[in-house]
Amino acid sequence: MELEIMKLKSSENYDAKLKEIEFYKDSKIHQCMLPYVGFKYEEYKVLLVAESHYLENEEDRKKVDNFEKWYGDKGNISLSCPKYIYKRSSR
Repeated sequence: MELEIMKLKSSENYDAKLKEIEFYKDSKIHQCMLPYVGFKYEEYKVLLVAESHYLENEEDRKKVDNFEKWYGDKGNISLSCPKYIYKRSSR
């Protein structure tokens, strides 16, 4: 069975609402982790949200080892390789 590429892209229809959530609000680095929302979400209304990252750089791992700071900081944390936290593509 072949998968169509369009089915693998995330829908952006819910981005405005998702960005109202405190974690994503006013934080470019946290908005990198907006969840993947499939195009069939409207039909099934199931959205699984989980967080798992592999940070290759030791310096980046040290920046996020304090979860309270990572979740609470709105812009002072910058990662040398933020592509590892993108949830929608392999940017």
